[in-house]
Amino acid sequence: MRTKKEQATLTRRELIDAAAQEFRLAGYSGAGIDDIAKRAGLTSGAFYRHFSSKSEIFAVVITEGLNEILEGIRATKAGAPSDWQQAFTRFYFSNVRLKAIETGCVLPSLTAEVVRADDDAREAFQDGLNAIIRELSDDSDKSAAILHTNSILAALALMAGGLMLARASKSKRLADEIAVASSQKVLELLASKD
Repeated sequence: MRTKKEQATLTRRELIDAAAQEFRLAGYSGAGIDDIAKRAGLTSGAFYRHFSSKSEIFAVVITEGLNEILEGIRATKAGAPSDWQQAFTRFYFSNVRLKAIETGCVLPSLTAEVVRADDDAREAFQDGLNAIIRELSDDSDKSAAILHTNSILAALALMAGGLMLARASKSKRLADEIAVASSQKVLELLASKD
């Protein structure tokens, strides 16, 4: 039998997971607290025992979504140290991620929502994005790091945009072409030192 603390932790986790799916599917303005609670199999009262507002849980979803990318990069580096960039890019543009909107990457799913969000969500987004940039920049040569950061920023923008365009395409053929073209350019940018 679970303790109250264990149950509270589990309920909080269920709410965050439900909110992540709801925000990705309905957007920030389209996702209500009742919708999030219902998706989690809980009541709105349960929501308010863990979060003070929709804005608060949105910032948590953004933070966790960007941490998933960060952890994915770290895991790929650990598992394929010599060609981690290729392995990560292949995974990022994989067919599963193209289809799975409700569980897919936060960058193409929620970046436009962050633009309309409050300062807490925008700060969470910026902090997470900066951590990803640092992880992608594995330059030991600090003089090249600034130039390489430009390539990383372009690669991240292409990853988000490429995945967004591929998901929006009705034609599987076009979606695949966008994913392949985007992944090739992302690899060029990540390998670039300028």
